[in-house]
Amino acid sequence: MSVLRFDGGDYMDVVHNSALGMLRNAGGGTLFAVARTSNTGSQRVLMISAADSGKTRAGINFFDRFGTSIAGNGDFGLSGRRNDADNFQRIEGGVVTLNQFAQWTGVFDWTAGALSLYVNGTLETATNNFQTAGNTSNTDSGNIRVGADAVFGSTRGTFVGDLCEVVVYDRALSNNERAQIESWLDRKWNGFLLWQPLLTAGQASTLSVSGCGAGDAVWFALSLNGAGPITTSWGTAWLTPPVQSVGPYSAAANGIVAQSFPIPASLTGRSAWLQALRVDANGNGELSNPAVVVVQ
Repeated sequence: MSVLRFDGGDYMDVVHNSALGMLRNAGGGTLFAVARTSNTGSQRVLMISAADSGKTRAGINFFDRFGTSIAGNGDFGLSGRRNDADNFQRIEGGVVTLNQFAQWTGVFDWTAGALSLYVNGTLETATNNFQTAGNTSNTDSGNIRVGADAVFGSTRGTFVGDLCEVVVYDRALSNNERAQIESWLDRKWNGFLLWQPLLTAGQASTLSVSGCGAGDAVWFALSLNGAGPITTSWGTAWLTPPVQSVGPYSAAANGIVAQSFPIPASLTGRSAWLQALRVDANGNGELSNPAVVVVQ
């Protein structure tokens, strides 16, 4: 597994136009983090901050306990402020298991004055009493900072542990949207995943899966007619017959199968629905997530 490791003395800033001032004059935001923490003393895993002014708009923390607790109890939490002049507030979740990967999600709905904190897809703590409802201040112009406080070297913490991935949205996602992202991240880091391909007519294109056991047999299946569903002995296949399949291909030691296929020129502009199946040496099978792509 590839991770970004923080030792407590470093951090990373995302300096890009898409990140700059991302939560300025915003009605909400959603943060996802897949991480393993080695210490719950005084640290932060993900922040959207304004480095120029030292302000922090939103963060998922393990746990510096900075600011006023308004809900929950635990050693990780969700915190931030709406306006520049507001006090920093937080809600707290449960107990962090050290040295174990988990998925944390924070949903900030500033227009409703609400915060919600999830761990591994389960709601830990929520409140509807987060400051005054409305959009955020218009003055901060910060970057996304990962692994440290807005003011690096302050007593408010740096992250110690491993970070797999962070995902940031500049609005409060719905429950359905949040669950879809959490499901994707869970599959990506813990399960059998079919990667979204780029299919180009008249050229060879690659289909890839990860999360296999070494030597697992893998088949790829394709429909040009829709997303089913159809019931199989392995579960639900999101493909409409007729279905074309190719394989089996043997998974490498790293759990990946990447196979190149020629894409007929006649498929330009067509939608293709894809899914994969893996079967281990004991005959146990699993279907991947479905994917749909328009052939370029």
